[in-house]
Amino acid sequence: MSNSSHYHRTLFERSPNAIAYHRLLRNDTGAVCDSLLLHVNPTLERFFQRPASELIGRRFLEVYPHYSERTQRFISSLDEASRSQTEITLSFHAHFIGKWLRTTLFALDADTVASISTDITQEVMQEMEFTGFLQSNLDMLAVGDKNGRFIRVNQEFENILGYSTDELEGQLVTDFIHPDDLEATLAALSTLQEEIPLNQFINRYRCKTGEYKYLEWRAHPIGNYIYASARDTSERRRLEKELQAVNAKLSEQTALLTTQNHRLQLQATTDELTGLYNRYFLDQVLDELLDRADRYNETISLVIFDLDRFKKVNDTWGHPVGDEVLKYTTRLAKKHLRRADILVRLGGEEFALLMPQTNLNDAIQAAEKLRQALETAPHPTAGCTTASFGVAERLRAESFKRWYKRADQAMYIAKESGRNRVMPSSIEDAHSLTNIDLHWQPAWNSGSREIDSQHHKLLELATLLLNQRGSLQTEKNLEELTAHIDFHFSAEARLLAKLHYEGAAEHAQLHQKLLAKFDQLIQTYRDGAIRTSAFFSFIIDDLIMDHMLKEDVKFFSFLRQKLAESDSHSPS
Repeated sequence: MSNSSHYHRTLFERSPNAIAYHRLLRNDTGAVCDSLLLHVNPTLERFFQRPASELIGRRFLEVYPHYSERTQRFISSLDEASRSQTEITLSFHAHFIGKWLRTTLFALDADTVASISTDITQEVMQEMEFTGFLQSNLDMLAVGDKNGRFIRVNQEFENILGYSTDELEGQLVTDFIHPDDLEATLAALSTLQEEIPLNQFINRYRCKTGEYKYLEWRAHPIGNYIYASARDTSERRRLEKELQAVNAKLSEQTALLTTQNHRLQLQATTDELTGLYNRYFLDQVLDELLDRADRYNETISLVIFDLDRFKKVNDTWGHPVGDEVLKYTTRLAKKHLRRADILVRLGGEEFALLMPQTNLNDAIQAAEKLRQALETAPHPTAGCTTASFGVAERLRAESFKRWYKRADQAMYIAKESGRNRVMPSSIEDAHSLTNIDLHWQPAWNSGSREIDSQHHKLLELATLLLNQRGSLQTEKNLEELTAHIDFHFSAEARLLAKLHYEGAAEHAQLHQKLLAKFDQLIQTYRDGAIRTSAFFSFIIDDLIMDHMLKEDVKFFSFLRQKLAESDSHSPS
């Protein structure tokens, strides 16, 4: 054997990429319909988890167990590579081995094509993680490396600073920083490189127009990446400087200027829409509050709450009504405050409640009263708006950053556990928060034993699926839930048609839309493009909140009336 042949053989055997030779098989019309595997290397054996003896000499459609558009596309690509005599590259999810592959095909002769496949699963999952983070809220969001270089940024960077994503991605953050803030920014990057998160770091960032804006950053190092969010605080800074200028002249000014100073101070420390204190005011009083609590060994608790599905309020009724809902929420909250409590609007639909001399249990009770008030007092236009609450009692000498994070995490657990609930931050509750329990509500009783028993079963199966995330039972739970939803929708449609309900046809169309969306989610999950957590929003938002609690209740009174009439005409 020549050295060249030896090297080629060694490269084939030791390549980290999966290599195979395909003999093309054609149908009566001459089109490629399949291929015969002539030779495979050890890496391909590991990909397929089968020895070469079970692959060589077999047809591709025998080896690949799931015929789909992906397999048809692969066969078509073999044909194209053979005819065009050019390289063809395609990426796809190989469901049966659970990997994303990037495969390059090229012809060796008229009837033989070689394939080289690379495992790109980690690359694809990283891209999915980046994309999910960048779409998580309306702040300026970025993913960078530990050297401070932008990897991905979202659209809000262009909205605030004027740069397109292409102009920022790949660039160093420090290239855009005001010279006077450069040293502090480098120190912040050094802190992140030591795996220490940053909260409320402020610097000046150059816009595309050349002006500078103050940005308030929050950044968390995770693995090899830094996940950061930023908000434009330039206007707040302007007000602070204006306030400082007024304060410097107080000793020389008249009572009129004193009044003006009070107006500016109120403007700088209160939220313009709701009249509540803002985050700037909280920063001013926080040190004194925490010092007092430590000095006198007093308890103090923090409640973070966020209105549920507030985006839907704005999308449905418009932002003016959304603003009215925020003001309405403020009025309700104030009715439940003590004189010593401090209510702050953090931004958007998120609020914070500081409760001095209050332990965890008392704070939970206060939060629960407020939750019930919101739930039972619908806004005249937008209707009932609920909120999710996180509660944390401060530990002695605990930093505000850590204390706030615990309350904020508890609030997000409340969101993920079904919304409209109060969640404490405590070690004792950690295990109970991992499970989701969809409790039956009396308002869901339709009057029909058949419909109610099916709804009960639906909640039971939905709870089981949500609490089996990532387990081997997921496929079984999906099949059971799919079968029951189909059965329930059919039974409900037959009953409404039988009783001549006027909206029966429209209601059946809603069933079909839900089934189509659920089927699409399942298919996407099986293709490996999403995780089981994607079913959470469908079950909670689409199936329960939007359909059961908004659409189904429309026929409950009709159903009760018809069933009562049927009972009255039945022979005794």
